[in-house]
Amino acid sequence: MSIAFIGLFGFVSFLATAKTKEIGLRNVLRNTVWYSMTQLSREFMILVLPANAVALPLVLFFVCR
Repeated sequence: MSIAFIGLFGFVSFLATAKTKEIGLRNVLRNTVWYSMTQLSREFMILVLPANAVALPLVLFFVCR
């Protein structure tokens, strides 16, 4: 579990550092902080939500057995 969290943290930090110029440009153009956060978290959620949708039923199946 801790290895998964470390990988997830690495992925999020990589996305943030890769998009620093884009974030700076959007802030100069007067976009809100909320918009910047949703743009960053959208790619992250596209990967995390389907993974949870697959994992949750499997975990419940094996725990209830």
